[in-house]
Amino acid sequence: MNEDLLGQCRTCGRQVSRKTLECPQCGEPRPTMTEEGNEKKKRYEYRPIFNIIITIGLLVIGFLGLICSV
Repeated sequence: MNEDLLGQCRTCGRQVSRKTLECPQCGEPRPTMTEEGNEKKKRYEYRPIFNIIITIGLLVIGFLGLICSV
């Protein structure tokens, strides 16, 4: 198996897939994620909400512009 796809569980040390959500031995959630990975995930957590708000705002502005021009 490719070594880039494997990592060690930070709790029990077992070699697990980097994509696994839980260590099969000890049950640690996201066993190979480092603190840097957690920070990166938190940083992008609100991006979809921001995109939705911007899209709705642009639709409202476009709709108001259409109504006012008639």
